[in-house]
Amino acid sequence: MNLANDTLDESLNLSMHDINFIDALKVGKGIYKLPIEIVVIGIEPQTLEYGIGLSNELNNVFPAIIDAVMSELPSV
Repeated sequence: MNLANDTLDESLNLSMHDINFIDALKVGKGIYKLPIEIVVIGIEPQTLEYGIGLSNELNNVFPAIIDAVMSELPSV
């Protein structure tokens, strides 16, 4: 997502109980100096069940997720 293009609609669709990611970016852009590029790495749940810990599937791919995050971070 590139915030430099001002492609975000300025209207907000907020309620007291729900805020989506795009609305959160709109609010953040109005309050803070956000970076021009924001990278989101997400994990889509296979199921939504109660439990403790990560699923076996997520445990198996977790190193690749960490690699993806690390590849997006600037070198220190």
